[in-house]
Amino acid sequence: MHAGGDGDELDRLLTRLASIRAEEGDTRDDFEVHVISYDAYTPDGVKALEDRGVTDCIVGFRVPYTKGPDLEPLEKKVEHLERYADSVIGRIGG
Repeated sequence: MHAGGDGDELDRLLTRLASIRAEEGDTRDDFEVHVISYDAYTPDGVKALEDRGVTDCIVGFRVPYTKGPDLEPLEKKVEHLERYADSVIGRIGG
């Protein structure tokens, strides 16, 4: 639903989504909102997204617009994931 724009844009989208759901009578508890947001890289940011109704955060550890093959070694990728697990997921009880 959201791919890394500013927080104000996300708030507008979430407000519009809530309006559409209300108009359609959608009251499901299992409705999911997926976003890409820089806020997802800190425990406080994840909590703020959750408070705004976001259910899933998509994070990445490389610039997806780089042309050519990905030359980063697997070991470095694992380090990124472990650091995120320790500094974010481990601190929010995920």
